[in-house]
Order: sequence, then structure tokens, then C-alpha cells
Amino acid sequence: MHRWLVAISVLATTANAHAWSVGMIEGDKAEMGRITCGLVEKYGPSRSYHDLSIAIPDSPYGPLTATMGPSRQLEVGVSMKRYPQQPPEATRVEIRRWLVAQLPAKPAPCTFLLASQAWLDRVGYPDVPPMVPEEEYISIQLELAHKATSVDPEAVWRWSDGALAALRGLDAKARRKFERDPAVRAAAYVVVAQPAPDGLSDLGKRGYCALYDSVKAVFPPRTAKEKQSLRQARKTVGCR
Repeated sequence: MHRWLVAISVLATTANAHAWSVGMIEGDKAEMGRITCGLVEKYGPSRSYHDLSIAIPDSPYGPLTATMGPSRQLEVGVSMKRYPQQPPEATRVEIRRWLVAQLPAKPAPCTFLLASQAWLDRVGYPDVPPMVPEEEYISIQLELAHKATSVDPEAVWRWSDGALAALRGLDAKARRKFERDPAVRAAAYVVVAQPAPDGLSDLGKRGYCALYDSVKAVFPPRTAKEKQSLRQARKTVGCR
């Protein structure tokens, strides 16, 4: 019998704007890894490029959602169409227990990244992944920034800024190593070379401009191509 702890949340989250939250499923890292891999195996893939977002299309309680970020708290949501009012506590507990009971006791092995701009974690089964080393934040967040260019343009600069903040947080020796790493430098300029999307909010525009300033400060352009990329990027967004 796996142990798991349930905490109740009474408000729907913005991530599930059309769902009532029926509470959180919590456990230790090993148990949350088992639950994550079980959800991905049975109901996956995740709809999010940076955390867990699973749709359960059919259940005795109607469509459900299961979402989790690096806090490793799995929030379960139920459709507002099925429940015009938030279900009573007894029903919320029942829904959470039903969902856990559907998952395989021993899912297929997997490792899953849970990411925010300031916090990265991994869960998995059967092995429990170690904490993400600070050095890995840089390459992971630059990769997420690249993915965001096509699915979440407003977030591109946030991921890139997170990577550069992680770089600045390293000690001098480690920072120099990354600043001289051609792969990291290339990844930063790949993000710069991606055209900023049309229709950015003012905050998004300021974020992109701050990103370009950070790239220029950390990785001063050396080649004509890098210089042109930065000039064109700043011009497109309207940076001063």
C-alpha cells in the first residue's frame, strides 16, 4: 500500500480556468514519481512542455485534469459543466482516491521534468532522480526557451532570463566555464535569432529587450552573425 497525503484546495486555478479544484495529492518524491509516470502511461502525454498537465477525458465524475509543477503537488480538477458548484468535500476526496486507484502500481520507467523559470525538479519511477544541479539549469532553461518560441512566445524571455540568472549565480570559476562553452553560447544566440512574436504585451517587449541586454553582457557578440542577430532582434521588438 502506497502512502499518500491529501490536502484540499477550494479554488480553481488559472491553469484550469474551467475546472473546480478538488484538492491536491501529495506524497514523497518516490510516490509522486510513481503517480506521474502512471498518469503519463495511462492518460498521457502531458499537454505542457515544461510541467505535468494531463487530461482524463472520462471518469465516473466527468472529465478530470491533473496538473503538477516543481512543487510536486498534484492538483486534480473536475469540469464545471459537470459540477456547476464545487463538489462537496466528500466527493472531492472520492475523486482524488478514484484517480490514484486507476494508476498502475508499477508503471513503465520514466523520468519527468517539472520546471518553472526559477525552479527545476525531476521525478521518476522506479528510480528517484537527484536534485537538478544548478549548472544544469542553464542548458535546460535555454532549451525550454527554444521550445516556447512556438508554443508560448510570451514566456521565451522568462526562460532565457532564468538561464542567465542561474549563470550569474555560479561561482567565478564555474561561470567562466559556461561563458566559454560554445554550446551554451550557441543556445543563447539561437533564442536571440528566433523572431519575437507579433502582438507581444508591453511586459513581453520589455522582457525581450532585457533578455537581449543580458545575452550581450554575458556573451558579447564576436561574429558578424551574432551582431546582426542582436541588432535585428532589438529592432523588431523596438528596444531603445
